[in-house]
Amino acid sequence: MGAFSIWHWLIVLVVLFFIFGLPLLGVINENSEKRATRREFLYWVIAYFGGAYLIQILGDLTGSIEIAYPVSVIFVLAIAYPFYQRVVRRSRDAGMGKKIAYISVIPIVYFVCFLILLIKPSKEQPYEDVFA
Repeated sequence: MGAFSIWHWLIVLVVLFFIFGLPLLGVINENSEKRATRREFLYWVIAYFGGAYLIQILGDLTGSIEIAYPVSVIFVLAIAYPFYQRVVRRSRDAGMGKKIAYISVIPIVYFVCFLILLIKPSKEQPYEDVFA
């Protein structure tokens, strides 16, 4: 095995873009004033993690686990952009800024961030904002 060539590094950069870039793009581009309730956010969390897990279970049951793993990765990457937009909406509803959404892009830390967003109740809106 030799050293990494330029093509290896290019593939690594593309993979890193898809793993970290899509969630960051979702966080950056969410500028609407929409909010997501805890229930809606819970549905997205279940779809995000449960969908990939379900694909892998189905692949294991059918005996095609070597196909199921890449399909589950593609599923997670495909749903990452809208999921992280919902993270921003939920953090807005909980009274937090986009900071927790940026922090949730870091692997392992996102479990804590999602738990905080699932537990924290919605921030009350002023009466003028609701009926304006």
